[in-house]
Order: sequence, then C-alpha cells, then structure tokens
Amino acid sequence: MTIRQFNLGHSGQLAWPMDQNELDNLAYTLLVSPRVGNAHGYSPPDLETYEEQVVDVKNLRTEIEADRWPSEFLIKYLGNDDLSPILAKYLLLSKKTPKKCADVVRMDHPFDIWDKVIEKYIADEAIAPLAAHAHQGDPFVEKVLLRANAHVLIANALDKAFDVKYYFGTCRPIEYYDPSIQRFATPNHPESPAGHGAFSGGATNAFETYMDATQPQKDAVTFATKQFAMFRSFSAMHIPYSNLLGWTIGYEV
Repeated sequence: MTIRQFNLGHSGQLAWPMDQNELDNLAYTLLVSPRVGNAHGYSPPDLETYEEQVVDVKNLRTEIEADRWPSEFLIKYLGNDDLSPILAKYLLLSKKTPKKCADVVRMDHPFDIWDKVIEKYIADEAIAPLAAHAHQGDPFVEKVLLRANAHVLIANALDKAFDVKYYFGTCRPIEYYDPSIQRFATPNHPESPAGHGAFSGGATNAFETYMDATQPQKDAVTFATKQFAMFRSFSAMHIPYSNLLGWTIGYEV
C-alpha cells in the first residue's frame, strides 16, 4: 500500500467516491497542499512503521483491558519494563494497575507533570536550583519563579508540537484499525507527534535547565517522563513513535 497525495484545492473537498485502498491511505496521513503548520525538520512515521506500531498498540489494548502489565511492549519501545519509581510514588501507580496508568496520563493540565510529579521529586531529593536560577533568601519566591520558568518551556514545547502535528496530519491508531470510526479529511486533533510526549519532554528540559541535579537524578526523570508519555499508547491514542517524537520535540525546545 502506498501513500497517495490528495489535492484538496481551495474547496477543501476530497474527490469521491474513493476505494478502500484510498480510504486506508487517507486514514494514515493527509498529504495536502498547501499544508498548515511546520515540520520544523522532524519526520512523520513512515507507513511501514505506522502500520507495525498500530498492530502493537491494538495488541497492547488487549493487555491493558485484562489489567496485565505490558512487559513485552515496554521492553520493545523503552528497553525496560520496570515501572518508574517516580511515577509509582507521586502518581500512586503500580505494575498491578496498568488501567490506572492509562487513565492517569489524562491529566487535566499539561503543567501537572511538573507541579504534581517533578516538583515533588525535587523537594524529596532536596535538589537545589542552579546558581543562575536561584533566588536567595526566599524559598517561596524561588519555587514560584522556577515553576513559572518550567511552565514557559512546557508551553513552548506544546506550541511547537502542535505546529508539527498539524503539518503531519496523521490519524489515531484506533481510528486506523477500527472501521466503525468515521474518518475525516481534516482531523481536528492529529496524532503525531504526541502532545503528552511534548510536555513530558518539556518538563524534562526544564528540570535539567534549572536544577542542579546529578546524572542519576536526570536519568530517573527522563525515564519517568518517557514512560509517562508511552502510557498514551495504553489507551490507543498514539503509536510509540509519536510518543517519543513528542518527547524529543519538547526536550529540544
């Protein structure tokens, strides 16, 4: 199966009727001209990668619905099936509750990954801010300023990720493998890169930019935020490629 280019022209309407092959290709990506957004040098998943990972996500959903910890999936895409100690402690997760892992990632606010997780880790580990970002004499002001600076990086990460997201225009895994879901030529919330991945990467960037952390502490936060991003596959919202691409975009902002 090959990816076709659909010229929507000024009307924004696709040519109908379309055969099943065309619908399948359209469900993968919208190669329209002109496009909205900007790729910023990043690449979408190729069709082979997308289809392989959609199958993995579909199989993953079977594991999650049975509340089985998806060790094989996590080893394949993160190289480790351990549950992050940071996520276990601050989000009250365990390997026995993968359904909860899928649910908890639906945080009401993207800044919560900093406010409810990383900030608490910083306090428990007594990690001081780097000298350039310290506000001597007033811990409360220091915390407020650090949070504000972290939120700026997270917001910038999301802004860039959505610019890329609308340029790629890919559909959700569940939209691809479930024929009962209607497919639209202009999805209002494209799949790749993952927004949750982006704000997780942005939070990691903030932690490393502003905190005087050791390498093991940086590694622990990186593992926690990448795993948090990967939890979006638990509910079939993203393929692993998109979770990690989002994280990378957020980290590199």
